[in-house]
Amino acid sequence: MVRSVAPIGPGAPAGPERFDPDAHPEFERFGARYRAEATAGGLTHVEETRDRSGAVATRVAEPMAYAIGSGTHARSYLFERDGAVFQSPVTWYSGPGRWDGSPGYRPDWHFNRPVPADCLFCHANAVEPVEGTVNRYRAPLFRGGAIGCERCHGPGALHVSAREAGPAAGEDHTIVNPARLLPPLREAVCEQCHLAGRVRVLRDGRGPFDYRPGLPIHLFWSIFEFPGDLEGNVGRVAGHTEQMHASRCYRASEGRLGCASCHDPHRKPSAADAPVEFRTACVKCHAPAACRGPAAERQATRPADNCAGCHMPRSPTPGVGHVALTDHRVLRRPAAAPGAGAGMVLKGADTLALFHRGQVADTDRGVRRDLGLALVTLARARTADPAKHQAAQRHLAGAALPLLEEALARRPGDVAARDARGGALALLGRPAEALDELAAALVAAPEREYTLLAAMTTAGDLGREAEALGFAERAALVNPSSPDALSFLAAARGTAGDWAGAVAAADAGLRLNPADVQLRTVRIQGYLRTGRADAARADYLLLSRVVSNPDALLQWFKGAGGTP
Repeated sequence: MVRSVAPIGPGAPAGPERFDPDAHPEFERFGARYRAEATAGGLTHVEETRDRSGAVATRVAEPMAYAIGSGTHARSYLFERDGAVFQSPVTWYSGPGRWDGSPGYRPDWHFNRPVPADCLFCHANAVEPVEGTVNRYRAPLFRGGAIGCERCHGPGALHVSAREAGPAAGEDHTIVNPARLLPPLREAVCEQCHLAGRVRVLRDGRGPFDYRPGLPIHLFWSIFEFPGDLEGNVGRVAGHTEQMHASRCYRASEGRLGCASCHDPHRKPSAADAPVEFRTACVKCHAPAACRGPAAERQATRPADNCAGCHMPRSPTPGVGHVALTDHRVLRRPAAAPGAGAGMVLKGADTLALFHRGQVADTDRGVRRDLGLALVTLARARTADPAKHQAAQRHLAGAALPLLEEALARRPGDVAARDARGGALALLGRPAEALDELAAALVAAPEREYTLLAAMTTAGDLGREAEALGFAERAALVNPSSPDALSFLAAARGTAGDWAGAVAAADAGLRLNPADVQLRTVRIQGYLRTGRADAARADYLLLSRVVSNPDALLQWFKGAGGTP
């Protein structure tokens, strides 16, 4: 865990990365060509898009500031721009020893994938998000660097002062020892990072770094899963907790089995020692003679009698190239067991289940509020392909709406619930009501970036251009590196006749993503209307090399007043 994040640059320790040809430091992914370059200053990632002849059309180079991940499986990379934090589309995969695209990356992100606080929570000791923003933080970004002692043992000031005064007499109550906690509280220490769920909802009034070891995690986060995941899903990053809870070993242990039964949080065994150490953990409960596997097959494993090798096989993880993760269901016959949770059909509120439902009282109305937020989060995540997911979105939004209305009746000042209700109304085809709700949320939190972007889009869909422009202007002020805000702002200013302003917004957006065709067409129009014909022609000539229909582009350019 001390390797969960590391600085990159002069004086920083060398990482596992290689740059020789066998490591493929240059590769194609997401419709572009990427390159990892070792430099005197550290590490730079380069993106190039090519025209139809193969020549470079656009190029972006970003120096990396931090590596995320220990490097056991992979390392991804972060960089800062205008006070905001982004993830690179380039990742190093330690297993095969090569570079490739980052897990879960969308082709339209380029170098603009925002990194929210709930991502950094599991990799950094502490960060301080700027309230209401997606990926902006107060400097310095990382407080204390990687995951530290207090993440598992709680605040240490009392412990330090007490031990400076003398040794403990008997059991030390000045610090949390997870081994002495009740099983649900013990497991919560690991679950704060190793139970991602399908959707995690911060409970009302809580901050992302409020959890303290020794307390129930469900008081800070409501963590929801698909029902199939609770039966033990396979092949999903951070799904090990769900798999373990579904295992017969865990259920029969009545709380004795936990993460630390097999994993020492203070040390990582070598690849050679790990099978022996894990087998030692298994035989604490299982007599070796009880194994019914053929003796010859057991002796043929490397090392012999490798329990985990047979009962916890490794398999590739969908969406995470070059990485294989261990199946924690501890199945008697893994090859005969199908993966659970695949092909889930989205329906109503029963789409999601609370992971800690056995620890939460039925009267906890806050969980109903959190379920409403989670359903809207799922629905919004499917907007990339509305035609395919529209029915599912409506089901999810319809199930969320009464839960959110109940929450708002109880506490009208719940901004997150009001924002989510606005999102649900928009997905249900009620945009005017949605905009009213989003505007009400912005009265309470005028710089809430997510809400400004949603209000901007909803007002635009309604044809309320002046309101949409106002929301876009506010969103761009909150986050000057928001591609969504800048793209909308450039078009909206042009529609309002502010072509100089449109060019300025397009300039800012194209610095983030010079391959953005829509922004470049807006800038062409702005150039033509502000008397900059040569600049318009240069943009047109670049676009003509990359668009699929250059003849249509030529006709559009002429119609806009340009001279090829």
